[in-house]
Amino acid sequence: MNLCAVSGTIPRLPVVMNDGRTIRFLVTTRFPYPNDQSKIGTSAVPCSIVEPTSQIRAALLDPNVEGKECECRGYMQRLAIDGPDGLRRFSTEVVVDERSILIRRSRR
Repeated sequence: MNLCAVSGTIPRLPVVMNDGRTIRFLVTTRFPYPNDQSKIGTSAVPCSIVEPTSQIRAALLDPNVEGKECECRGYMQRLAIDGPDGLRRFSTEVVVDERSILIRRSRR
């Protein structure tokens, strides 16, 4: 079973791709280090949503979306991209289920 849940902050504006059919965005998460609970690390998780509803599109493309908290669920997908130098590069992203995304203003 391929299920992923991500919770964090949207650090910058999402990008619209594929003639508006796909929206890609980052979710920045925080986590304690396993060996030293006093240290906090961060990760930027790439996410995408395909064929979003108009309500989700409006929420993600709002100019004030930066800094808002986001919770979403979906599945992991690995992409292979051939670079201009002929080398194949790999990327992993979360493909978000549009029924399981929540965007709310930050607690800051």
